[in-house]
Amino acid sequence: MVYGRLLVADDKKCLVQNVSRTTNFFERMRGLLFRRALEEDEALLITSCNSVHMFGMSYPIDLIYLDKNWTVLKLVEKLKPWRVSACPAANIVVELPASSLKKIFIKNGQRLEWENET
Repeated sequence: MVYGRLLVADDKKCLVQNVSRTTNFFERMRGLLFRRALEEDEALLITSCNSVHMFGMSYPIDLIYLDKNWTVLKLVEKLKPWRVSACPAANIVVELPASSLKKIFIKNGQRLEWENET
């Protein structure tokens, strides 16, 4: 995994400070399975992804679906364990702690950016 921050593209406002980004097939497949719940200001960014399953999970999460240009396509709040969510046009999914979307005030159509840790 690589680590960085998720920013709003137009004003460089930081949405999530501590983001883990998947780098291979196995990291994408595992996602948050068998991991502790994300803390506030943490997220998992999964590339080459347009759906999320919650089979085996024990806590809900929020989701941001992005296209290949990092434009927000769909927001999902509090996806519960043992559920599935998808956005066929998406290429990237950001998994966040439940209720994060209410705190970061993001909306469909916004463009985001990734910034590597330095």
